[in-house]
Amino acid sequence: MIAADGFVDDITHQKDYVQFFDRTNDSQVYTNSFDISNCYAVISNDTLHVGIQFSNDISKSRSINSELWLYTGNDVQVWYWIFCGSLFSGGTYDSDFCSMMKLEQNEWITITTDYDIYYTLARDAEFVIPLKYFKHPDSISIKYSITSGSQDNEIRGSDEMDDYLQIHTNKFE
Repeated sequence: MIAADGFVDDITHQKDYVQFFDRTNDSQVYTNSFDISNCYAVISNDTLHVGIQFSNDISKSRSINSELWLYTGNDVQVWYWIFCGSLFSGGTYDSDFCSMMKLEQNEWITITTDYDIYYTLARDAEFVIPLKYFKHPDSISIKYSITSGSQDNEIRGSDEMDDYLQIHTNKFE
């Protein structure tokens, strides 16, 4: 069982996880930073599990929000955005209040969820997203970003993955 506990070890112990190595030391701030180093994804029980590791100790950092940018399919892409306000300042932060949107005809439309998208931030960041919101696609591409920075200047500091991690969902059926 994969628990959204803020530690990616349970994802990396799955045999079919995929990984993206992000460039380290590229965070846009030097204090209160979250420097992404790895992104992992695996599908289990019709659920997408995404884990993010940081190259630095985040226990003393403060974040404002975390976002996942996703698209499904290769030929025809359907874009999604998941936003989770985090207000993390050490310890463990859990949220089941994440907003999900879908791009339809050049307009972002809010997707009504059943409060079953979870986000946890501790040593690592983790998301749990039911595949039902993607209508069971053949692949999902994932990009993570986090906003941090000094108090009242959070918007100036952020880090995001350099590229998308792709996971093929058909091998999990």
